[in-house]
Amino acid sequence: MFLIISNYVVPTTQVDPHRAQHSGWVEQYIKSGYFIMAGPRRGKIGGVIVSRSMDKDKLMKILAEDSFVSENLVEMQIVDFDAPFTSDELKKLQDM
Repeated sequence: MFLIISNYVVPTTQVDPHRAQHSGWVEQYIKSGYFIMAGPRRGKIGGVIVSRSMDKDKLMKILAEDSFVSENLVEMQIVDFDAPFTSDELKKLQDM
């Protein structure tokens, strides 16, 4: 799985015009099953995405489609992790 943490590197006034396109991109990958959950960080400083396991090259291609990335509005920290300690409700996500 991947934890993707984004931080805005520009004022939010530069981010705001891209929010609708970014939201559509997130919704597309939530519906496809690639993303498990996503949302803004408190304080309006960026966002967080949890994705299912996949090839990192595939993840990088998906992230490159985001307007926040293509417009250089964010920097991203990508954490590749395993989750051996998982609630019963989320265990099915480990095998995706």
